[in-house]
Amino acid sequence: MKKSIGLLALAASLSLSVFAVPASAQSINVLGHRVHQSVSTGESAGTTGGDVTETWRAENGDINWITADVTPIHDRLFREMTLDAGNIDLAFFLNRFVSPDVFELLEPLDGYQAESPIEAFDGLSQGMRDAMTYDGKLYGIPFRHATNALLYNSKILADQGIDSIPETFAELVDMAIAIHENDPEVYGFANHSGTSPTFILNLALAHGVQFLEPDYTLNADTPEFIETLETLKRLYDNGGLVQDYISGTLDTIIADMQNGRAALSLNPFGRVAVLNDAELSRFPGDIKAVAVPADPNGVTPAQTEVWYMVIPKNSTNKDLAWSLIRALSSPDATVREALNGNGPVRPAAYQDPRIVETNPAAEEEALSVESAKVAFPGFDQAARAQEILSEEADAMLLGRQTAAEAAANMQARISPLLPTN
Repeated sequence: MKKSIGLLALAASLSLSVFAVPASAQSINVLGHRVHQSVSTGESAGTTGGDVTETWRAENGDINWITADVTPIHDRLFREMTLDAGNIDLAFFLNRFVSPDVFELLEPLDGYQAESPIEAFDGLSQGMRDAMTYDGKLYGIPFRHATNALLYNSKILADQGIDSIPETFAELVDMAIAIHENDPEVYGFANHSGTSPTFILNLALAHGVQFLEPDYTLNADTPEFIETLETLKRLYDNGGLVQDYISGTLDTIIADMQNGRAALSLNPFGRVAVLNDAELSRFPGDIKAVAVPADPNGVTPAQTEVWYMVIPKNSTNKDLAWSLIRALSSPDATVREALNGNGPVRPAAYQDPRIVETNPAAEEEALSVESAKVAFPGFDQAARAQEILSEEADAMLLGRQTAAEAAANMQARISPLLPTN
């Protein structure tokens, strides 16, 4: 149980406290999800990383954790940041909620990094840092990620005589179609369009293009994205993609993989556990994860979603907040947080023997984290833009327009929604 500053001081005076907190110590208010607290403090059962905040608290004071679900976290943060003086000193922030307007309410971190740098700062995933860099300024430090892997059913592949994963994504597309040709009851990819076109976005990365870049450059009408749409159509028409792709949901993806209706999926590494659940899956232990095969430039096309640590511009404890960010971002802290269930944002963390021992896909995940990109940066009209992307792609799949026409429509419809500097 956490102690207030007053209790810590009293305990110290009685020589009962573990920590010798300076008289000038103060508390800091941190807003985030319950999982951010648990991976930082090691409070969940079965974790082995311990309390990563222990030393920091001994030197600086208590951490007042304020936790909520994803949307309420950001609702609270946005309200707080409009006040003259906010009550939140440090917040965990999910990339999908970002926008240029939000950047105006956050404290740029470059000055803090220059004066009191995070240890081995360059070891933090570059692509993840880029997603919170706007107009040349860094506004967030990556803390936790969910990065896509290629998930595959090793038994189905073995039964079809497929003994290895292709080295390139183009070869993977051919394999996905061949799986269905070999057994019409089994499709290649279990993915869906639904309310978020994540599969198309990852498919674009695999063709060497980012659909929407961090500076809001839209690449819908590029040759690479037109080729992306043509590949999507080829997969859909030839059994390389489940036929309920347009109407499916995350639940149908999970069910298709657990039941062997599909052999492949582009989904986060962390989803392997539920797909191998012995009580739910026909293939417990047979679902494996590897890095997505390389794009035409030899780069691993890893799409990611990232939680960042940010400092509101109206925080009254900015120096203290940066100090805690530094403590939670060090190489050692990153490994210990991973042992507490976090997704480490440093590729080097996956080389630690403690992580290798518990994560069979550690080497593959390291490759993915190193090249990971947030494929769709946030902005006020992001949800509508993604709807348009899905609408036009679905119309193409249903034969109502060509890939080139779909791409042109996306460019024309989404461009007016984008932020301008």
